[in-house]
Amino acid sequence: MAPPEDSPPAQAGRTRTGSLVLGLLVTLVTSSVLTAWLVGGDFAHTVADRMKSNTSLGLTLCGIALALRATARAPRAADALASGSALIGALTLVEYLLRVDLGFDQMLQREHSGLAEAVVHPNRMAPNAAFGLLVAGLGLLAVPRGRALVALSQLCAVLLFMVGFIASIGYLYGAEALYRPTSFIRISGLSSLSMTLLGAGLMLLRTDVGLSRLLFGHDAGGWVLRRALPAVLGLPMLMGWLRLSLEEQGRVDTATGTAVLVVMLTAVSAVLTVMLASSVAGADRRRQVAQSRLEAQARLTAALARAATVDEVARVVVHEGAAALGATAASLTLPDEKHEFLEYRGVSGYPAEVSDQYARLPIAAQLPPTQAWRENKPVLLQNRADFAREFPAVPTAHLKYEAWAALPLAGRDRVLGVLGLSFSTAQRFAGPALEHLSVFAWHCAQAVERALLLDSERGLRAAAERTMTELRAAQQDAVAANQTKDEFLAMLGHELRNPLAPIAIALDMLDRRKETALLRERRIISRQVKHLMRMVDDLLDVSRIARGKIQLARTRVELKSVVTRAIELAAPLLEQKRHHLDVDVPETGLPLLGDEHRLTQVVSNLLTNAARYTEDEGHIKVRAVRRDGRVVLTVEDDGDGIDAAQLPRLFTAFVQAPTQQRSSAGGLGLGLALVKKFTELHGGSVSVESAGLRQGSTFTVELPLASEEQEPVTPARRDVPTERAAARRVLVVDDNVDAAEMLAEGLRAEGHDVRVANDGPRGIDVATAHKPDVAFLDLGMPAMSGYEVAARLRELDPGLVLVAVTGYGQPSDRARTRAAGFQHHLVKPVDLEQTLIIAREAPVHQAPASA
Repeated sequence: MAPPEDSPPAQAGRTRTGSLVLGLLVTLVTSSVLTAWLVGGDFAHTVADRMKSNTSLGLTLCGIALALRATARAPRAADALASGSALIGALTLVEYLLRVDLGFDQMLQREHSGLAEAVVHPNRMAPNAAFGLLVAGLGLLAVPRGRALVALSQLCAVLLFMVGFIASIGYLYGAEALYRPTSFIRISGLSSLSMTLLGAGLMLLRTDVGLSRLLFGHDAGGWVLRRALPAVLGLPMLMGWLRLSLEEQGRVDTATGTAVLVVMLTAVSAVLTVMLASSVAGADRRRQVAQSRLEAQARLTAALARAATVDEVARVVVHEGAAALGATAASLTLPDEKHEFLEYRGVSGYPAEVSDQYARLPIAAQLPPTQAWRENKPVLLQNRADFAREFPAVPTAHLKYEAWAALPLAGRDRVLGVLGLSFSTAQRFAGPALEHLSVFAWHCAQAVERALLLDSERGLRAAAERTMTELRAAQQDAVAANQTKDEFLAMLGHELRNPLAPIAIALDMLDRRKETALLRERRIISRQVKHLMRMVDDLLDVSRIARGKIQLARTRVELKSVVTRAIELAAPLLEQKRHHLDVDVPETGLPLLGDEHRLTQVVSNLLTNAARYTEDEGHIKVRAVRRDGRVVLTVEDDGDGIDAAQLPRLFTAFVQAPTQQRSSAGGLGLGLALVKKFTELHGGSVSVESAGLRQGSTFTVELPLASEEQEPVTPARRDVPTERAAARRVLVVDDNVDAAEMLAEGLRAEGHDVRVANDGPRGIDVATAHKPDVAFLDLGMPAMSGYEVAARLRELDPGLVLVAVTGYGQPSDRARTRAAGFQHHLVKPVDLEQTLIIAREAPVHQAPASA
């Protein structure tokens, strides 16, 4: 239910309608007279004594302007019409005051009146008529302006009303002095009546300020004025007219007539006073009742405002609401989720058997609450007879009530529920009582809708919190799983290096011994070991990138040097597949500032990728140019090509070509991902182009040129094999027995005295007895790590050369070993040549003991 309409706007609409009616009535009367004047002849003679031509014109203009003001349309036209009326009145008054003839009195028509006073001023309106037109025009002009001018408009309305009213009284009583106060022309009765109506209409235009506000206000003053003013204005006129009529008929003399008039006025005044007092007393009682209802409504509204849930709202409605409305019992029913039943959410005052019977009502049931729900209209039953007539199938004998009301609680777009009220006495649901019910139902609907929204919001918030908790847990699980994966890859790569180390050293030793047996088989094993080592390196690099542990050792290097080393790394695969390699890279002029090892890895991965996905005896081109301050390197092949659907994901880790392409290529799908990451770490970019399958592909790497101010190229140190030096005492400590033995064999082949220990404590014991010149220590041993062994050995011999052997080779790893006192850092699988150089360069402490 919507709240009742606000009475002040409704009253303003009614008063404006009254102004419109009065304006149209005046226009109809005066325009008829004006038409007669304009036609002339007998018509003009007929109206000559009733209204002058200029008067009819001015009043017609005022009537139209009043109608326009009442409808709030064409404000400029209304201003023009009001100004014309005021101008006619003002010019006529000027003629009277200055005793001049401006020549516009007979502008529309000449004089046709036979009255004697009309001879002096032919067809001129009376002075009081001219004054009336002036104030009427001014009043109509002032209406739409500010509050001060509206007050002036109402003053003009009062003056206009009084001009017409006084003249009308004069005609009623035959008092010429009232309608002809001077020796000039009299005002006609029709003119005086028209001005009276115009004054009333002008007063009705605005009821929010001035005298109209007092008259139409909702306070006691307005209430009294609206009841007393008609009697004050009408009764003296009626009494005086009766007295005059009786005297003219000779029924009473003047004294008796005066006495009768006094008696009648006294009696009528007394009756009116008693009636007014009774009305005031009744109004005061109604005011007290209304005030009590308002106070109860305020308490109820405050209680509803405090209610935060539907159940709290229901308790307030059925207890405090029922008491405020004088109901004996009350219920609040809301629909279930499927809108098939109305269910009690709150009930009070009903016997238990009634509450149980009607606690759950089918929507289709023929009962007051369900009907109110279906039709969204109140069901008001003022007595038992109404109930029996509307719901004959429902027995009422067991009910203890005499009247019922079912009020739908309408929300913004749906019916929220039904408020049911039962009364112990018959009711009259009309006027203020019905309005009070409507207001109460509207407030209840607002409270229920707010509570439903709050309940829904709380449910959504709880669901959102549960979802966020689940998402956070899932995110934490994903992060943990990802971290576990990265740690696993790192551990896998490290552990895979351990078995590769003895294999690689064994192959190296066979090559050093120049043995020809099983040469082909050794080469196959060597290629596969190197391939496996590259995959292990890729796994470790991906793991480091994921954990943010990649560090670049930047130096100034020429691109030619990087490409040359990359070709050396990719050479076994290029030679195996008999590819034709075309290299066009300048020797100098393309300097880079970067990690030479990582840049070499970028180019070698591109070459390896091209070699893998190109059929035997294919063609691979490597080009490099300088462009816009950057080095642009391209690796082009005429191999398998790349499908357009694969291009966006090509640089993603573990993404490989379709099965039919990669069946013979191998790899883990990490090479191009590492190319992208390492290129971006150097401030560059990589892209790929391919016309499609079997159309070849072109990879383009762009890197920033090194500026002239950056450090010069540092030639790479080349370790030139030297003649066999004096033997050294060497200690190898590694928990991997095979790796330790193979490394020891390689060193013994060079004539060194090597002792092996497979754990930290044993290594310390051997070092104490053997006193080595150099010690190769595995860092990841159980029980005692290589760092702990190094610290103990450094205490035994500060001059001992310590070499770290580990699967980790990042700058941070090297910095840690350096800080722990290691002079060298070897990454598994170790290069035997590098191992021999370290042993060869170690200082000799004393002559080695005999083996």
